[in-house]
Amino acid sequence: MRLYLVRHGIADERDPERWPDDAERPLTEEGERRLRRMAEGVRILGLQADAAVSSPLLRARQTAEILAPAFGVREPVHLTPGLAPGGPRERLWHDLDAAAGPGGSLALVGHEPDLSELLGDILRVSGLALDWRKGGIAEVLVEDLPPRSPGTLLAFTPPRWLREIPR
Repeated sequence: MRLYLVRHGIADERDPERWPDDAERPLTEEGERRLRRMAEGVRILGLQADAAVSSPLLRARQTAEILAPAFGVREPVHLTPGLAPGGPRERLWHDLDAAAGPGGSLALVGHEPDLSELLGDILRVSGLALDWRKGGIAEVLVEDLPPRSPGTLLAFTPPRWLREIPR
């Protein structure tokens, strides 16, 4: 099974007056623009997923909705509290298993530091420290969900690389 772990795009700054519920903080216009350019890079590279699964927070949902078509996902984005900050890992594995199609390839959109912790758990690397830029993608292979053996990191792609792929 191939997993693409994606950090959500650039969001507006925290502002309790504008967004009393931080879960409703959206992407910025620049964040959306950069993700749309990234999506073109995802298409050019031929990255494919059977389904997209996202944190329920608005900025992650927006990221997933922009990138899902680039991954070839035609169905609606699945939401799981397991990808929310501090989300329950057991729920995440359950929801990923339910979303996985016959090809078993998923695009997951979440938040830092949770994505680094998830990737570290998948790879069986403790204290994994990454410079995971907003919009960055880690591509990893796992045999099953939850992984019973260490996964294999195939790529860790900064968003700028995806935005700058020649068209």
